[in-house]
Amino acid sequence: MQSRREMKRFCMLSLLAFATSAAGQTAKCSTLDIGSFLFLSFDTVATFPNPSESITRSFSQESFNFNQCGYSISSDKNKLSIKAKSLNDLFRLVNSRSPGYKIFSFAAASISGYKYPSIKEGFFYYPVNINIDTTTRRVTGEDKSSGFLDDTSIGYKINGGPLKPFYYEGRFQPFSYPSGIQNLNFYILPSDFSTDSVQRIQVDFLNSAISIWNMHSFPAK
Repeated sequence: MQSRREMKRFCMLSLLAFATSAAGQTAKCSTLDIGSFLFLSFDTVATFPNPSESITRSFSQESFNFNQCGYSISSDKNKLSIKAKSLNDLFRLVNSRSPGYKIFSFAAASISGYKYPSIKEGFFYYPVNINIDTTTRRVTGEDKSSGFLDDTSIGYKINGGPLKPFYYEGRFQPFSYPSGIQNLNFYILPSDFSTDSVQRIQVDFLNSAISIWNMHSFPAK
């Protein structure tokens, strides 16, 4: 008889093979979703005699390319890239927090876990968020970590200019970006307490694209 470990490995390989084969099917565009930049999910279009299927792809665990519904989405396990036909289409996909798609918000770093880990009860999630208001061109932040992530450092560059502080020693320095901006880059040095973090995010206004790196060096200037 197969051991429990062998059975688990077989099931995981079977699921991966299923996801890989299903990824080539036609997506039902109304179901396309970016799960807080952690995964891509969608339902496939039913084709007789096969029913519709639900597909989920992990950005940090899989390399793949998706080119449907007006979007080009790719992942190499470290870098996630999302390109749309327009900025409105881009923010419509990546932002589920704000009706009207006027604010782009993401967690630069966070601390999460269970209050009672042995029984997985009392889940908590405390992020440091960056918010980009595309109407006012104002960039602000939220620290919901109750001070646990105060030693996180976040800097930004506008159009490849000098590195400026955005979050440092527990304080945000909000700013406004100019009209006609080409790109906005954030660089993150996560706290040792952070359980989840990205280290660079680029908003490419010129090409209606966003790229996120799990691992990236912090620039000197």
